[in-house]
This record gives sequence, structure tokens and C-alpha cells, in this order.
Amino acid sequence: MTMRLLTRTWDAIASEDGFSLGEVMITTLLLGFILGAAYLAQGTVASVSDGVIARGQATNQGQLAIEKMTREIRMGQVVTDGPPNYNSYRLIQNSSTAISFYADIDHNGTLDRVTYKLTNGLLTRTIATSSKHTPILSYTTDFGSDSAPVTLANVDPSVTSIFSYLDNHGNATSAQISVCAVQIALSTVAKSGTTTLTVPFPMATVDIRAFQ
Repeated sequence: MTMRLLTRTWDAIASEDGFSLGEVMITTLLLGFILGAAYLAQGTVASVSDGVIARGQATNQGQLAIEKMTREIRMGQVVTDGPPNYNSYRLIQNSSTAISFYADIDHNGTLDRVTYKLTNGLLTRTIATSSKHTPILSYTTDFGSDSAPVTLANVDPSVTSIFSYLDNHGNATSAQISVCAVQIALSTVAKSGTTTLTVPFPMATVDIRAFQ
């Protein structure tokens, strides 16, 4: 009886079928689809993540740059070239890519000469401090050399103009003695991974109090 039972059990095991070739192929295809979908999903998530990071970086640097320029340009002051002519200067340069002006930016009684400039896609800031204190107003010759440039923002390479200028009637002007306001149009760019994003900012208009 025991021998017959063992024989039947062995025959049952031997007669069991494994996976067919078709089943193996279908399983392999399904696994391929699943792995492929997972890879694509991972790539999409990474791309979205890079986009969020790049946009955040471009936005932050643009906002900080505009806030800094707005605050400092608003404090601009008139400086003369001293004897014998005493010509008045509101701005040293007022091109579409650079602006230089005088202001006591740290409120310590000493004027600074501040320059913002767009060069090769970089918006930089330099500063030179006067050797004299107000209310003994500085002359243009009292300022030393500019500091090393500090990069404020990476600018969209297609941008060729950041600054424009208005007189006290709101009309565009290129004469520095007539400038009463500065308009700033900034578009920053940042890269994360393989994603590069550009963030344009609305035009900012800065009224210069001392020039009104």
C-alpha cells in the first residue's frame, strides 16, 4: 500500500507542466513595459523637479537684484566735479546696459558711487566710496577705484537692454541731467540638471527723490 502511494505521488509530480514559452514571453514583455514606464516616470519627475528648482533660482535672484537696485537708485544724489566749473552730475553713465550714480547707501554720512552693469549675461554691482563725508559734499574726484564686481543675477542672453530713463514729465530721455526716474526691465535665467528656465519680470520704475 505504501509503495503504491509513493508511486502515484511521483507520477503526479512528473506529470506537472512548467511555464510555456508563450507565458514566459508575455511575462517578459509585461516586465519590460513596467520597467520602461517606471523609467519614463522617473525621468519626468526629475525633469519637473529640475524645472521647479531652476524657476525658483531665477525668480529669487531676479527679485533680490530688482529690490537692491530699486532701493539704492532711489537714494541717488547730485554731485559736482568741483572747482573751477562745479558742473552737476546726477549720473555718471546712463546707458541701456549700465548705470552709475551717487548715494549714501549705508546711511553712514559718506557717499558711494554705485555701478550696475550688464556684461556677457551677468548683472554685476561695483562700489567706490568717497574720501569725504557729508554735509561737506563729495566731488566726483573724491572717489577711489571701483570694488571687484559682484554678480547679482544671470540674465537671459537675448537681453541687450535693462535700463531706460525718464524725465520729470515721464518722457524718455538720454540726457543724464534730465533723468528723474529709471526703468528696469530684467529677465533672469537659471539651470538645474538639463533644464534651463528664463523668468521675465515686470518693468520696475524707480523715482529718484533728489532729482525731482
